[in-house]
Amino acid sequence: MSVNRLPPVGRIRAVHLPEGGPRVPKSLTIEYSDRSNAAKWYQLEVPFVDAMHLLGLLQGAKDDVGYKEPVDTPAPEKD
Repeated sequence: MSVNRLPPVGRIRAVHLPEGGPRVPKSLTIEYSDRSNAAKWYQLEVPFVDAMHLLGLLQGAKDDVGYKEPVDTPAPEKD
């Protein structure tokens, strides 16, 4: 079995759910740029159930490495 490689992701621009569709959509679309060419954008349609599975895998990886969201530090008070 051969695997076709997609371009490496530079930035994710958007995730689109179909408008006016069922409450749980069949798929969603991810827009992302190519790491080597930020001006070139791609769309990837992913079945919703697979997107939710990927979300669970990413959450597990986040927990495994102990990643914490950046905390906004309050600006110092001026006298």
